[in-house]
Amino acid sequence: MLNSCVMHRHTGPAPVIMVWGGIGYHSCTPLVRIAITLNSQCYISKILEPVVLPYLQNLATAIFQQDKVSRGLPETKKHGKGSMRQKNSLLKIAMTPSGASALSFFIASLLLIIAKSAEPPVVPYPPTIVKQPPHEQLYQVAQTQDEKDNPFMLECEAQGNPEPVYRWMKNGLDFEYVAYDKRISQQPRRGTLVFTKPEDIDEGLYQCFASNRFGTSVSNAVFLRKSELSSFLDVEAKEKVVSEGDPLSLNCNPPTGYPRPTIFWMIQSYTGSLRTINSSRITVDPEGDLHFSNVTIEDDLDEAMYACSATSKSRNEYKFGNKIILKVDPSGGSGQTSHRPVKQYVSPPNIVALRGKQLELSCIFGGTPLPEIKWSKRRSEMYSNKYTYINYGKTLHIKSVDFDDAGTYECVGSNGVGTPITHAMTIAVHAIPYWITAPNNTNAAEEEIVKFVCDARAYPEPKLQWLINGEPIEKAQPNPRRKLEGNMMIIDRLEKSDTAVYQCNASNVHGYAFKDFYLNVLALPPTIVEEPEPLTKAVVTSLVTLICRVFGAPKPEVRWSKEGQELSGGRYQVLDNGDLHISNALKTDEGMYTCSASNKLGDTQAQGKLEVKGEVASADEEAARKYPEKLAKIIKDGEYCAHQVFNADETGLFWKKMPTRTYIAKSEKTASGFKAAKDRVTLLLCSNASGDRMLKPLLVNRSLKPRALKGKDLNTLPVHWMANKKAWVTTAIFTEWFNKCFVPRS
Repeated sequence: MLNSCVMHRHTGPAPVIMVWGGIGYHSCTPLVRIAITLNSQCYISKILEPVVLPYLQNLATAIFQQDKVSRGLPETKKHGKGSMRQKNSLLKIAMTPSGASALSFFIASLLLIIAKSAEPPVVPYPPTIVKQPPHEQLYQVAQTQDEKDNPFMLECEAQGNPEPVYRWMKNGLDFEYVAYDKRISQQPRRGTLVFTKPEDIDEGLYQCFASNRFGTSVSNAVFLRKSELSSFLDVEAKEKVVSEGDPLSLNCNPPTGYPRPTIFWMIQSYTGSLRTINSSRITVDPEGDLHFSNVTIEDDLDEAMYACSATSKSRNEYKFGNKIILKVDPSGGSGQTSHRPVKQYVSPPNIVALRGKQLELSCIFGGTPLPEIKWSKRRSEMYSNKYTYINYGKTLHIKSVDFDDAGTYECVGSNGVGTPITHAMTIAVHAIPYWITAPNNTNAAEEEIVKFVCDARAYPEPKLQWLINGEPIEKAQPNPRRKLEGNMMIIDRLEKSDTAVYQCNASNVHGYAFKDFYLNVLALPPTIVEEPEPLTKAVVTSLVTLICRVFGAPKPEVRWSKEGQELSGGRYQVLDNGDLHISNALKTDEGMYTCSASNKLGDTQAQGKLEVKGEVASADEEAARKYPEKLAKIIKDGEYCAHQVFNADETGLFWKKMPTRTYIAKSEKTASGFKAAKDRVTLLLCSNASGDRMLKPLLVNRSLKPRALKGKDLNTLPVHWMANKKAWVTTAIFTEWFNKCFVPRS
């Protein structure tokens, strides 16, 4: 039985009121054409068509505004790739059209767009670099005549109108690539340099400049460095004797190289075969030395030795050296002797770490038994998952350092022999400059004002420098309308002569952050670059978007009108990009819409027609305006409470076919199973005004027994399934649902 509340005059089942489409119906209202009696209570047998007017929606909620009503239509959200889902999970639908239909739809839409879109004006603008090298780039030089050269490129590519021309600087001087015997060239219509036969002299600091008559765009400065790895000075094997149980450290003395070589130790047999070392007792420190916490007899290798190996990240080669033949003397009697912990390698007591970089702190202790390492941070917990422990706990690793990682870290090594040993490391976190706010390319109109903010963070504090067309702003021609205020540049009362490429550079001892952007001062009348569709089709209650994309300087003001009447506020919203949103579309929204764009240099307009489909609502607007008072009187006279007043809302769900060029269409073309091609369902939800009684939803499909539900008992579904050729909630369907699902049980 439906929820009831205390009644003053009623007996038996509590009378109820239904509000559908904004109009209320209750058991004995004169608006009901035919009523029947069931269990001493009068219920609706035939329902009048509802009047759909926006101000009548949620009428029951307005009457019982003191109650929080958890009812009504769940919000529908797009989830991409052809699917739509109800936000409240009452209904989930995923429909995908056939590939051929989707392709036809896409081609037709594309041709329509091409046919109707106006060509945007050809606007001159300063250059802007779109491809540039990193801050550092490595290259290799052939070591022998037999070794092949390793060509590489320094990228530089810009856009601009007119097309930019390029030049390079190396170490602060003009770089003429043509002087290098054709081993260095520049790609046609690009600034990219190609080094076909690299040499040592190519190392240096390079920077690319792209220019046209409006200004000069500047790339990052790239440090071009040769990758190299030298050889070990000592490659002959040496013998070393040590007593069993003693700590031991073997020096590597690794070769020089750039980038810094990666050092590890291997076990190398006398025949040349290699195997790795994997033991909690044996650790390689960051300098490359090998440490045995305590030596065992097993460390004395038969016909093998310990070898230090160096490799470069950028070169596919290994170097071996400092080979040690280890002899363990068990006769010293120390094999079972305990040794207190001793320091073999620890990180420096004061370390500067850079924000965003990784950090490793090491505490390698020797001793017998093997010392246990525990880490802590003074006045702070170390439960964060940002810390990892490697080398069997001897190294603390922070993947990406941040300012809150600053502080003092301690490691304690103990093995139950003697006093535990402690080492403290204080971390100071510095930062390479990085942008909080940086300008973008800007188009502006004459007489306007522009403000550019270059806000950088770093430690130590960064120094900010402004440039115009690659030259320090101090050397530029004075401009009384241009001023610098802290990290902001302001240019007032813009003139076309202010068109240029500007740069800001924030730097400290650790590096720099560089931003290149242009200001393009224009004077252009409005142009509609994307007009409204000649015909836009929508359905009742849907959100409609009419497109109107404009360009001009000053930025054009966009207005929309329908048949001479300007549209603004309420259900109409003009977006920043010029489009018009119409929410909760009505049949009365049909007609011709005009988009008008204007600025001080001119105006233009374009038109498009809107057609709204859906069930025709009652035209008796007068009755609809009067009914809220009637419904309120019925509720008051009948002494109904919020538990007894129900509201039913319906919505149609739609989706668009996806073009075959989208990933979903490509995958669905090869997916197994039935490809659903229906394009509409309607869902009706109903609950009382108090929100404590929600009825089984009604879902109307085109088919009563779709193939997707073959073999299913429709009565077991979480919705009441009904069918209609157009998938609409008609009066007949609503009446059947009302009598089967809404009428209270005795």
